[in-house]
Amino acid sequence: METQAATSDFSAQLALNRAREKRALIEQLNKEADAIEQNIKTESENPEYVALERQEKYEADREKREAEKIVESKRQQAKQEAVDVEEGEKTAKHFVSEAANSRLVADKIRAI
Repeated sequence: METQAATSDFSAQLALNRAREKRALIEQLNKEADAIEQNIKTESENPEYVALERQEKYEADREKREAEKIVESKRQQAKQEAVDVEEGEKTAKHFVSEAANSRLVADKIRAI
């Protein structure tokens, strides 16, 4: 039972570490998306951009749309990672509970 409790503790710690890593990834993805959005805004307000015509304007707008798609992709990935963090934390709680139960059973067995 003590071995099972230790294994559960280890599994819980792994789940928490993974959740922590995913939180850092979420932060990084959001920072990258924010930076791209800021760049889009800055470029859109640039007088050179405003003055573009025909093919140049078309190409600049295409690049802007591609950048907006990247922002959306990063935001979606961050949302999915947030869901994964919640699941990882639930998993960790499960393993902590399992470890506590294993220790309780081991203590009862020793008391017999």
